[in-house]
Amino acid sequence: MSAEPAADLVLLGGAVFTMDAARRSLEAVVVRGGRIVFTGTSRDAAAFVGPRTRRIDLRGRTVLPGFQDAHVHPAMAGINLGRCPLHDLPRTVAAYQAAIAAYATREPDRRWIEGDGWYMEAFAGGTPSRHDLDAVTGDRPAFFANRDGHGAWVNSVALRWAEIDRETADPPDGRIERDAAGDPTGTLHEGAMELVRRLIPEAGVDELAAGIELAQTYLHRLDDAGLRSLPGTAAEILDDDIRAILCPDKINTQQWLDCHEIAHKVGLGSNVTIMHGSVEGPRHWARHIKRTTAVQQRTGGFTEFIPLPFVHMASPIYLQKKSRRGPTFREVLLMHAVGRIAYHGLINSVQASWVKIGVEGVRQLLQAGVNDLGGTLMNENISRAAGATHGQGKTPEELADIVAPLGRPLEQRTTLYGRLANA
Repeated sequence: MSAEPAADLVLLGGAVFTMDAARRSLEAVVVRGGRIVFTGTSRDAAAFVGPRTRRIDLRGRTVLPGFQDAHVHPAMAGINLGRCPLHDLPRTVAAYQAAIAAYATREPDRRWIEGDGWYMEAFAGGTPSRHDLDAVTGDRPAFFANRDGHGAWVNSVALRWAEIDRETADPPDGRIERDAAGDPTGTLHEGAMELVRRLIPEAGVDELAAGIELAQTYLHRLDDAGLRSLPGTAAEILDDDIRAILCPDKINTQQWLDCHEIAHKVGLGSNVTIMHGSVEGPRHWARHIKRTTAVQQRTGGFTEFIPLPFVHMASPIYLQKKSRRGPTFREVLLMHAVGRIAYHGLINSVQASWVKIGVEGVRQLLQAGVNDLGGTLMNENISRAAGATHGQGKTPEELADIVAPLGRPLEQRTTLYGRLANA
């Protein structure tokens, strides 16, 4: 008989990253009654194995603390699923070509052949060739974003329509992949994608509606699988005049609001972010708050408000001298404080981003309406890439040090603000 009460689940033989102060990497995790009751060596974890214990040999694979969710844009994801998705195919050029050829035959009236989801590992050197796409797309332009949306595979027709050739300079925020002779190969990175994507007509009302319905079906499936919340990313400023300048490649204001309202209706919570201090002003901040307030009054699904000061130092729009140097600290403080007032009775939590604002700034915000420090994070790279210097992760002990001088209690909660009794 085991000396310990039998566990429900035991993970053995892995690399378990615990996120404690020592950043320990252990081998095993033991779960009983929905809670982790032990981490340590596989030998010690074996004491928790009973006749009904589910035992999983990790074979060296990594175990990480739970993430809030996957990053998802429901409306756009639904539209892409209705086009030519490559995500679930074998990661080979032949498999991609077969799927694209079948889609092109199935949709002869589409002016553009579009899809997404290719993996770099399917191609030599990680970069696809226009010639492989030319072979199955005929005389129509084709554009396929990769699995993370930061690169595109295009055919020769698309390059010709966009007037991209060996003389075309790389944009400041992207790169055109080229062969030894300097000719474009058919792979576009980051901002270079827009040289072609700007030519593609926006999805029509019928395609958008079908995409939202398809996305709603998938959200129901995610809810059934245990997903309980979505991030409020890509909100930036919910005003289309500003979005046309700041993020023309992202969904528009109404699409963002619709995505979150749909998520709330299927039982998923989400949050409201606002990236302020770039090209907008107070009038646009007010519209952003008013529009998200209207959704919250209907659904009650937003769990927190998260102002995100624009980090300007390495941002392309600032380097092109088209934006401010981010908000003043007075504006940062007022955004959090006014958010507390504006959402009173609707959204109970206001979060400060320590990775963008820093420890001392967050301490001041904790005295101006903020009650949420956010997460510990791990290898945060978005703010860092834009020039932030406040770190890429913090331990629970370091977060406790932030609030200690203020006499504020620190409590770990779930993404939906449920209490963790033993945290």
